Amino acid sequence: MYAHITRLIANHVPIGEYRLFHKEHFACPCGSYPIELRRYILFECVCYNKSWNPKRKSLKNVLTFLEFNPEAFCFQEDIT
Repeated sequence: MYAHITRLIANHVPIGEYRLFHKEHFACPCGSYPIELRRYILFECVCYNKSWNPKRKSLKNVLTFLEFNPEAFCFQEDIT
């Protein structure tokens, strides 16, 4: 969890923004956005929108988001 929060805050996460610089596939998996962005994942993406209140941007909300979306902001090898 701490690794995911650190990656999220530092914006050093294995999502489209990151993959764009490595010339890998960078579109959002939902198919609705051309580049998978941190802000898009947190506020709009239907793949990860399981628990989030966009009006409250506190660490508690981020923790809740990550609890409901454990696959968000992690590398493939992090998923168990």
